[in-house]
Amino acid sequence: MGQTATINETACPKCGSESKPFGRHRNGLQRYRCLASDCAKTFTEDHKPAFRIEEYLLTDQGRMAIKLLLEGTSVRSAERLTGCIVTLSFAC
Repeated sequence: MGQTATINETACPKCGSESKPFGRHRNGLQRYRCLASDCAKTFTEDHKPAFRIEEYLLTDQGRMAIKLLLEGTSVRSAERLTGCIVTLSFAC
């Protein structure tokens, strides 16, 4: 009664074969190893998209917050006036 490794649905980006979980990256993302004997590539799951200021320019609140910051208003004042929550990035 040996335990078998669980095979994940994530395919290898190099050869397209099945892969299995293979620990975690130091930033917390799941790592995988290809099960093909001739490949054995390790890779991580998809990363979260990077911060893009263009996404905030689509909302009126985001545009107003950026205008206020360019005018020299403090971050807290821009937060209070627009309703955007400023922690590490904007959240309108």
